[in-house]
Amino acid sequence: MPPTGPSATSLRRQIDAADRAILTRVAATDSVFLDQVMPRLSRAANHGVLWIAIAAGLAATRRLRARRAALRGLAGHQGFGCCGHSPGAAVAAGSSPTGGCRPCSAKCS
Repeated sequence: MPPTGPSATSLRRQIDAADRAILTRVAATDSVFLDQVMPRLSRAANHGVLWIAIAAGLAATRRLRARRAALRGLAGHQGFGCCGHSPGAAVAAGSSPTGGCRPCSAKCS
């Protein structure tokens, strides 16, 4: 269950403000490198491909903790909808767990 109450609301607002500030700063940056890399990185993140690749890299290591983290990450990824928002995040955002996610208005299944 996501945290509720005034402190949770304040934390969400602070995170949202920080997220917007970072986005504004990156968007104002005139960088050929970012212009080339970010669209590709964004496409790789679609449908969890980026996170699956990271999990594969972790699983390829000989470290038990890294391999366990990869397995947990992939297992957790299965609980996410089409747009990468967990059912809990959809509920916290004000939509139904079986309906569309508020951030992208897509029908998550």
